[in-house]
Amino acid sequence: MHTGIVQLGAVIPIPMLTAAQLPSALEAFIAADSDFNAARSARQAASDTYQAATGAVYDWLLAVSNMLATRFGTRWSTAWAQAGFINNSTGIPTKIEDRLGLALALVNFFTANPSYEGALNESDSGAGHGAAHGGADGADADASQKPGGQAGKG
Repeated sequence: MHTGIVQLGAVIPIPMLTAAQLPSALEAFIAADSDFNAARSARQAASDTYQAATGAVYDWLLAVSNMLATRFGTRWSTAWAQAGFINNSTGIPTKIEDRLGLALALVNFFTANPSYEGALNESDSGAGHGAAHGGADGADADASQKPGGQAGKG
């Protein structure tokens, strides 16, 4: 590059760099490229952390949903709406912003209704996951539950 600038810089009427400016410009480019690649790596690390956190939010919402199914039943009702499931569904939302909104609503629900938190801590051990969503480990048993934890007569 240096030779080309020296030989053709005067012939081409649009010289961007002189031969004297090239080393410092090249050094600045290498430094900026290094900073760019470092930022790209930091962005990937942040994305990895974000993805892990979204998985944790989903797992928590699933555990809460399963626990609430033992109290409210597996079908959506106004009891589910009071807890934060306001879209006529007991399913976990697919969009992260909707999941975060549901998580915030559930935190507010548990703050206002601390008696439900004990049941969450007991169900947080992993037992019964899938019950609220038709899982093989108790969906039929949960179907007879009524809001407020009262089993249906039948």
